[in-house]
Amino acid sequence: MITDAFRTGALWQARRGVARSMASSPVKKGERMENDHMLKMQAINEYLSSTRQRFCTINESYFDSRLPDIMLRISDRLYSRIGYAHSNPLGIVLSYRYLEKYGWDVLDDVFKHEIAHVYAFHFYGERGHRGLHFLDACDRMGVSPS
Repeated sequence: MITDAFRTGALWQARRGVARSMASSPVKKGERMENDHMLKMQAINEYLSSTRQRFCTINESYFDSRLPDIMLRISDRLYSRIGYAHSNPLGIVLSYRYLEKYGWDVLDDVFKHEIAHVYAFHFYGERGHRGLHFLDACDRMGVSPS
């Protein structure tokens, strides 16, 4: 079943366009796979740009732009997690699959949760889900700490 959130995803829109163009002219399997890969990379780059903009907005709104510039990555290899924060280098990785399936409506809270981890670690050295500064950052952004 394809959800409405998925239909709004960049890859879905792009694949529909490719499917229409393939109907008019025969395309070899290798070319189709290459097109799919290029479309996927384009969608990941668009999500990455959107993620960078969201990070800057959240940083300015909730942390007075005090968070440092961090590494942001959209990964198509995440299966068991929607996203995670890491400390060396300081950054956040989000799942491409979940972004495609659910969009920012769902992932925005996950992203804020991961930013709370970055905040707690960068300023206070806290790790995990129980630190007071992490909990405060989650509360400040209105997201669940778990």
